[in-house]
Amino acid sequence: MMLYWISLIVLALVAVFFILSPLLRKTAVIAETTSVIDSEDQEKQQNRLNVTLYEQRLAELDSNLARGDISTVDHQTMVVELQRQLLKDVQGQAAPDLTQGVTSKVARLTMWGVAFIVPCLALAIYWQLGASRELSMVASMPSSAELANLSLPELTKKLESAVQKQPDNKDGWFWLARVYAAQQRYSESLKAYQTLQTLVPDDAEVMARLAETLYLANGNRMTNEVVIYAKQALQRQPKQQIALGLLGIAAFESGQYQQAIDHWQQILASGIADGEAQPIRQGIAKARQLLAEQQSSSSSSTNAMASASDSKVSSETGAALKLQVLVEADPKLDAALPKTAKVYVLARPVGVKMPVAVTVLQLADLPSLVTLDDSQSMMPELKLSQQNTVDVVALVSATGDPKHVNSHIEQSGISVKDQKDVIKLKIPFVP
Repeated sequence: MMLYWISLIVLALVAVFFILSPLLRKTAVIAETTSVIDSEDQEKQQNRLNVTLYEQRLAELDSNLARGDISTVDHQTMVVELQRQLLKDVQGQAAPDLTQGVTSKVARLTMWGVAFIVPCLALAIYWQLGASRELSMVASMPSSAELANLSLPELTKKLESAVQKQPDNKDGWFWLARVYAAQQRYSESLKAYQTLQTLVPDDAEVMARLAETLYLANGNRMTNEVVIYAKQALQRQPKQQIALGLLGIAAFESGQYQQAIDHWQQILASGIADGEAQPIRQGIAKARQLLAEQQSSSSSSTNAMASASDSKVSSETGAALKLQVLVEADPKLDAALPKTAKVYVLARPVGVKMPVAVTVLQLADLPSLVTLDDSQSMMPELKLSQQNTVDVVALVSATGDPKHVNSHIEQSGISVKDQKDVIKLKIPFVP
């Protein structure tokens, strides 16, 4: 701030110099002329001046006559009058000009007044129309050198002091919200972003960061409010990366894998650093894997149902064979794994890994009562009704891959034909 005022004073002095320089030059010329006149004879000097003026005036009359501005008669009359005036000036004494000193003095005072008024007027106009308020905001913010040497708590106090002094300091509120979030003080970060949004209601980045902070404050869980803010940010800035990332997460958690892939690919297309791009690429790869499994499961289910309807069963009893399974999960398991974790419920022949019936749920769907029958067969030639005894298994996988199991429960030797009661499986928590 001090540098600004020093610069302003220097510029004002330069302006004053340019205003007064003509006056200073004129004073120097007058002083030089006076010294010359004092050293020569006054009368001769005056006569020379009168002759010079006569010659200049005569030349002007001749030029006017040549251009046709005056007639010949007028030209002759003016020349005679000019000669008569010259004779009078050379022979007589010129009366002293008593007003010259007064005029010069008034001119000098006017010049000095202008030199004082112009900088004052410029300062007054700037104070009303200039960016003095914004400059004061910038001055209240910590400098880059201060930021490098401050800890997070110290920086937080600096920023809090800045926004208290300047409540409409947009930069101050923005960085204060970021610093709060870095310290996981999400409730305070939310308040800072909400205050900032009142100052810049249409800023896409503020909306996106507000949505991000809501997501973090909710324990990395998606809510309708997060989605609303993210969509509003995307409406104002179609390639807003934070909003695209959040909407991708929301789509992924709801099983809309293609939509998640589309959102995340837009982030990569907008250009980001390799370190930030790597987790996004991993998320896209995972979404593609789950999308393929989803499509394969849907196709297998359709084919199994078509095969079951087309195939002939040996008896009505065989066709109606089914097992009912109530699947639950330990509450600790529900807290430890994401709601989107896959739960596989299957029946397989004793001692055989290939299931004869399988269905897929999400952890969020539990508890759930599922039915295993021939329509869920993985292979048309290998059906539940063809078995005497089976193992009934429930397993959970956070990655969605049944080969990477977090926990499972199993009941062995279930009689397919004699089992009438509901089979209860509660998936345990494994630390």
